[in-house]
Amino acid sequence: MPKLVFALTVFAGLSLGLAAPAAASCNEALQFVSAVGNQVTDTVADTSLTAEQRLTKFRAIFRQNADIPTMGRFALGKHWSKLPPDLHKEYFSLLEQTIGRVMFGQLNDYAGEQYSIETDKCNPKGSKGIEFIVDGTVNKAGGGKVTDVRWWLITPSGAMRVFDVSIAGIWLSQQKRDEFDRYIMTHGMRPETLLDSLKNKLGS
Repeated sequence: MPKLVFALTVFAGLSLGLAAPAAASCNEALQFVSAVGNQVTDTVADTSLTAEQRLTKFRAIFRQNADIPTMGRFALGKHWSKLPPDLHKEYFSLLEQTIGRVMFGQLNDYAGEQYSIETDKCNPKGSKGIEFIVDGTVNKAGGGKVTDVRWWLITPSGAMRVFDVSIAGIWLSQQKRDEFDRYIMTHGMRPETLLDSLKNKLGS
């Protein structure tokens, strides 16, 4: 079973409407998950690094392997079209930092421990061969399941990427979509106000 480190979750009934590049396969999805998972496992378990150094390495892995623009557009939902174009780049950066910190905070509970996340199955989503659902479990080194996990992988331009991430049932993209919508609705329907809120929470 491939060793993994974080999980993706599916928001039921959602269709991304991605353009169709060359079809991928479940084998590619499983290889992707195994490769990325091993990188993250090594990073989170490396107690020779400080928590901040592990976070920096984790964010680099996340940034390289996640489709931040797709996640970002989904998280803003109906408010995306109202965000000024000159703020798109800053918003994507803030979202990457925000989700990266949430994921790392959950995974850092395992720092220094031996554990694995194993895949149980992979299923294509839709008929175009560009989206995949990978199910698995987080397991203790000595045996025993900690929780179920689910990955949603997409191939927006032919390369496998992470769309949504969940650990212990927390759907990050959907969680942020609900959170962002509530914030914008109570701040004059102006999505640009969200950026200041994200910066304050990140301490930047």
